[in-house]
Amino acid sequence: METDASSNQENPPLDAPPDLNALADEVRQILGSMLPLLSFEAKLDSSVENDCVRIRVECQDAGRLIGRRGSTVNEIQFLLNRILQRKHKTVPRIFLDVNGGQPQETASNEILDRVRSLAAQVRRWGEAANVAPLNAADRKAVEEMFARDHELEVVPIETRGGNPEMQKMRIQLKQKT
Repeated sequence: METDASSNQENPPLDAPPDLNALADEVRQILGSMLPLLSFEAKLDSSVENDCVRIRVECQDAGRLIGRRGSTVNEIQFLLNRILQRKHKTVPRIFLDVNGGQPQETASNEILDRVRSLAAQVRRWGEAANVAPLNAADRKAVEEMFARDHELEVVPIETRGGNPEMQKMRIQLKQKT
């Protein structure tokens, strides 16, 4: 019975929000063990900004770590978020900034601004509008943006070919029932 009590102390209850600074250290440790397995030597620095954790990664082979159109760094970011979600019930977004490149949060903000513009058009004209292909993190941000909207909804659009991680969405008026 004592081992159960001690294991509960090591793993906080699922509904307790994690301390962001402790979470940043945890992310640095996970990423610090993950990158060498992918043949990357990197210097990691973490910070907490606006209820999110930002990890700055400096490495010699930044282009390979970023990947084509940011695909590799997006996948690593996705894996980090999934690992943390298994340990904690609520986890803020984790952003990776490789060698001072454009932070992911800024890219997401630009995408959300474009989606807001499309939503205004849909509200004004009543015609559905398609959103350019988005990665999973950006799709989730868009879905959260419309979660409480009473007029509009976003629905995924089936696409064939192309990058399977990137998916289009459609903004449309909610169907009246």
